[in-house]
Formats: sequence, structure tokens, C-alpha cells
Amino acid sequence: MSIIFIGRHEMNNKIGDAKLAQKIIGANADLDGLTHEECAATGLDKNRCEDLILALGHKNSNDKSWAISKDERKRLSDSGFSKKFISKLAGTDGMRALKARVKWLGNVVRNKGTYNYEARAKTCIALSETLGAQKYSVPILINALNDSVAEVRDCAAQALGVIGPAAKKPIYALIVALRDISKNVRYSAKKALSKIGTAAIPALIAMMKDDDKKNVRSDAAWTLGKIGPAAKEAIPALIVALKDSDEFMGLEASQALSEIGTAAVPALIDALKDNNGDVRGHAAYALGDIGPAAKEAIPALIVALKDNDEEVRRKTARALGLIGPAAKEAVPALIVTLLRDYNTEVRVNAALALGEIGPVAKEAVPALIEMLKDSDEYVRRTTTRAIEKIEGSK
Repeated sequence: MSIIFIGRHEMNNKIGDAKLAQKIIGANADLDGLTHEECAATGLDKNRCEDLILALGHKNSNDKSWAISKDERKRLSDSGFSKKFISKLAGTDGMRALKARVKWLGNVVRNKGTYNYEARAKTCIALSETLGAQKYSVPILINALNDSVAEVRDCAAQALGVIGPAAKKPIYALIVALRDISKNVRYSAKKALSKIGTAAIPALIAMMKDDDKKNVRSDAAWTLGKIGPAAKEAIPALIVALKDSDEFMGLEASQALSEIGTAAVPALIDALKDNNGDVRGHAAYALGDIGPAAKEAIPALIVALKDNDEEVRRKTARALGLIGPAAKEAVPALIVTLLRDYNTEVRVNAALALGEIGPVAKEAVPALIEMLKDSDEYVRRTTTRAIEKIEGSK
């Protein structure tokens, strides 16, 4: 017979049967916890009781955290209890057990006088990971977002993110958490909102329009970007955000628009004509990040290569390169930029773009060879790589 070691004693593998499980359920019909005394009443000796209580997550006989989650089933199995025994415990009384566990964990989170902040924080995570408990856990976690300790608020936000789309009720509380004084809480809140997804979009759009704190507006833009293509209704608000006086806000809006993707391309094309050079630059950068799916922007990007703002020209050349072979029609304009632009960074990005467009840009090779005489070493190195990409490495 095989032996496994549990704590300081050994036990035979496997023990327990359905009758034993029924005795345990009978000893505590409400399934609101299991004490050593109740366990002993079923006939198990002291060591076997300790194994069962520890396997269920109890730390002492006063804890009330009965439930049979997936992980706890494994712990019981590892402790030597049979599948039949575990299945009986988790059977018809499983839901009562689950609700009882959530209730007990909720008491841990709320009871600041009895449990320290580390216990409360860990319990928030446990609520999100307890199989089947998520919908019962949400009100407890919303309440924990108001805890006086940042670590608890942070874990509550993380837990709501783990629950994801099922956690629609805490959207407002998480929006409020974007204003938290702790940057960790703010980060966990915006990640949670991104995982909740489309249900959070209207609140995030309102946040971008109305909040007077620039970090809150930028966090809302970041979150919309992480939601991705499903956040296309936010495109108009994000285009407005490109014009924000805060440069970081413009960058976040640009990134969000690129993550939304193809649906944002027409609005970004219009933004290339904006009177503000920063807006035009953000638009060009976002189109580049969208890549080949932004190919309808190529004619507008060709025009933008002549922009009077050198930063716009640089980002435009970059965008054409990221669009790739589909940008073949831009090759003549890129050649002109390569040969005539006075700005080194613009010339470098034109050379890089021609290389990324690849073999279909072979008409650019003579101009690239000419650029091997450029006074800037970086331009010469970039040009060499571009020629290799067009003609193939030799």
C-alpha cells in the first residue's frame, strides 16, 4: 500500500468514502464551517481531521471558510481522500458551501479590526479565484475599493479585473478608482475596466470629456485602447483628445486609436489635415501602428510627406514603411524625400520605409545608392540595409 506524507504524520492513500462525507455534512448541516470537534464526531481521528481542515483552507477550528473549489479538490486528493469522498462533499450541497465561503471571506475583507490589511488584500484575490463565486463576490470587492489601505484597494481592483465582463456593476466604482491617490490602484482599476470591456465604454468616454485631471483622461484613453476594436464608438472622443493641450494625452489617444484599428482610419486621415502639427503627427503615427490595414490612408500620407513640420514628415515616412508593400504607390514621393529633405531623421525614415516596402520599391535603388554618399553615417547605414531588403542580402 502506498504511503503519502501530510504534515508530521503519514496516511494511507486513499481514504474516505461517500458515507464518511455524508457524516461530515450531517455534523454541520449548514455547511458554514467545520471545526475539529465536528470533524471528530464523524469518527475521524485527530490527524485525519487536521488533514481535512487544512485541505479545505482552514487555519484553525474557528475559521468558517467551507467550500470545495477546484484547487481544494486537488488538495483533498493530495491529502489522501478518495474521489468519491470529495465528490460527495461537493455534490448537492456545493452551492450552499460556496455561498457560505463567500460570506466568510467577505467578513474577512470587511472586518478591519480582526484582520490586518495583508489578510484583507489576499482575501480579495481569493474571492476572484474561487470557482463559481464571482457573482457573489462583486459587492464585497466594490466595498473593498473604499478600504483605507491602498494595498487592499489595489487587490480589489485586480480581483474585479479577473472576474471581467461578469463584473459590470462595479464600473462606476472603478471609474472613481481612476482618481485614487495610489498609482498602483489606478493602474489596476484601468486594467479591470479594460477586461470588463464594452460595458465600460460610455463611462470612459464621459471621463475623457469631463474630467479635469489629465492623468484620469489619459487613463480613460489607455483603457479604451485596450478594449480594442469593440471601442469604435469612442473614436470621435479620441480624435478630440489628439488635440489636448497635454502632449501625453495626445500620445495615449493616438495609441488607443491605433489599437481600435481599421475603424479609426477615416478619422485619422481627416486628422492629417488638422491645423495643429502635433495632431497631424499623432495621426500619422497611429496610422503607422495600424499597419497594412491603414492602406486607404496612403494618398493622404503621400501628401503629408510635404508637410512643413519635420516631425510630421518623419512620422509619415515611418507610417508608409509600416504599411509595407501595399504602399508601393508612395515610392516616388519617398525617393524625393530621401534625396531632398534637409532633416536627417526624415531621410532615415524614408530609407527605412523603402526597405520595408521591399522588392516592389526597386525603382528606389539608384537613389539609395546615391544616398550612400550622405554626410551622416546613420543615413548611410540605414540606406545600406534598405538596399539589402529590396535586392535581397548578398
